Amino acid sequence: MYKNLTVQYFRRAHCALVVYDVTRRETFENLEKYIHKLDENCPEDTVKLLIGCKTDLRPVTVFSQMDDFVTTDEAEKFAKQLNLKYIEVSLLEPEPTIEKTFELIFKSCTQLMKKRCLRQV
Repeated sequence: MYKNLTVQYFRRAHCALVVYDVTRRETFENLEKYIHKLDENCPEDTVKLLIGCKTDLRPVTVFSQMDDFVTTDEAEKFAKQLNLKYIEVSLLEPEPTIEKTFELIFKSCTQLMKKRCLRQV
């Protein structure tokens, strides 16, 4: 039943936020299946935003164990391949990243709504 409900939400989506944890590679590796679900069920012009969270926990030295961490370069390449907007956030340092995220969502959705309205005229 839960899966049927999510599909109903997808069908009317103006924006989809796909969030993963930069400190847990498995969350990054699972993104494709969720994005595929969005592509199957959302309107074609739905704004999709990929968000890497917990960036403050990513190691900053070359001696840190990097195996499980997702780099900014990896995520940016992935987002570009799938034509997604990409942003990284840290809740410990919410400004400007959280604010910037909501500005990007608002701006993208506003542009989308204008396009949809023009198509109906």
